[in-house]
Amino acid sequence: MNRRATIGLAAVALLISAGPPSPAVPQTALRSVEVDGTAFRITLADGHVLGQDELPGVRLMIGDGSGRQRAIRIDAVERDPRDPDAEIMLYSLSEQDAASGEWRDLCEPDPTDDASASR
Repeated sequence: MNRRATIGLAAVALLISAGPPSPAVPQTALRSVEVDGTAFRITLADGHVLGQDELPGVRLMIGDGSGRQRAIRIDAVERDPRDPDAEIMLYSLSEQDAASGEWRDLCEPDPTDDASASR
């Protein structure tokens, strides 16, 4: 999957934890997860919406449309420097291997060797 391509994941099911440790994101305090344009919108049970700068380290269980759940971690968030309107958010994402527990980059770099996913 190209990191600049749309991530076609069927559903964001559950925020399982945040790491590195963050008091702002307790493990069970999730109300909703949405994708608004290219930005993740994660709302905690108390109504607090996590800012983009609070997302690195957040781990999500995401349905991939086949019935399988994938453990995804947001490693970094930045605005796309090539977007003149500064509206596109880029994400560095990792997926946890179910067998080994190791984290690996979710997507390959785009033709410009950018290591961030968008949309």
